[in-house]
Amino acid sequence: MAICPLGKLANLKSTPAVLFSYFKHSKSYPPTPIAHNLKLKYNIHAMDEHKKIKVLIVEDSNLINKVYTSELISEGFDVTSANNGEEGIKIALEEQPDIILLDIIMPVMDGLTMMNLLRNENQYGKKVPIILLTSLSPNEEKIMEEIVKGEPAYYLVKSECKPSDVVEKIRERLGRK
Repeated sequence: MAICPLGKLANLKSTPAVLFSYFKHSKSYPPTPIAHNLKLKYNIHAMDEHKKIKVLIVEDSNLINKVYTSELISEGFDVTSANNGEEGIKIALEEQPDIILLDIIMPVMDGLTMMNLLRNENQYGKKVPIILLTSLSPNEEKIMEEIVKGEPAYYLVKSECKPSDVVEKIRERLGRK
């Protein structure tokens, strides 16, 4: 078995992600003492296989925001929240969450406007899954046209689903159990 030459290791920035990448792709991964010690020190497998899913909740109701935030955190998600579409789009572009829960009716900027702006912003905005979580029933044609245009992953009515249902939809959409 080849042992990692320290010269190569010394030239790497010693962050866990860089070290993980190096050892994962080297012939010495994981049996060498160096690789084994770094794996233990930085819990490298946990970084790779159990990366927390980042969820952005854009909801103007503090109560609903707290309920969903609490449920998602208890299920192991990394949660950020915003109170309106303007804050939401700023956070989404800066932090690039894995999925967005988005209310439609909000002050400052509504959810449909935020979704459309995000979809037209860049590659991240075009592909990020969005779950519309709203109290608005999609019975108006204009609303349905906007929803279809933004291609959300799901349209969920708050009164018809529990927080655990939303967790299930997030995992289903991102392909994780």
